[in-house]
Amino acid sequence: MCQAGKGMGLQSIELLTVDDFPTLKKYDLRCAMVSGVPGGITSGLNRLENHDKIVEFFEQSIPKVAEAGYPNIICFSGNRKGLNDEKGHRELRHRFETDRRPRRETQGDRLHGAS
Repeated sequence: MCQAGKGMGLQSIELLTVDDFPTLKKYDLRCAMVSGVPGGITSGLNRLENHDKIVEFFEQSIPKVAEAGYPNIICFSGNRKGLNDEKGHRELRHRFETDRRPRRETQGDRLHGAS
């Protein structure tokens, strides 16, 4: 895919994972939207039971994504699976209101740890 994309003039291939970075580098390509968060689209932050594994993924992946110079990692809320709006919003808010670990923020096109 990278070889063909480079041949077509692409500069970036999206929704790849950290494991794909060496191949991107080989073909002088970027990934403006990194993927790979546990649960993908269907099972995300709208469920408390997913929070710890998603946070762990970000703690491990953000330094690698920043080192590669890529600007974004995508994370999804997850499918409803019968979850109503109120409970889904409450579960999402819980993650961001109770997590007191240092935040990671973007600056320019580099991810960095907030001080």
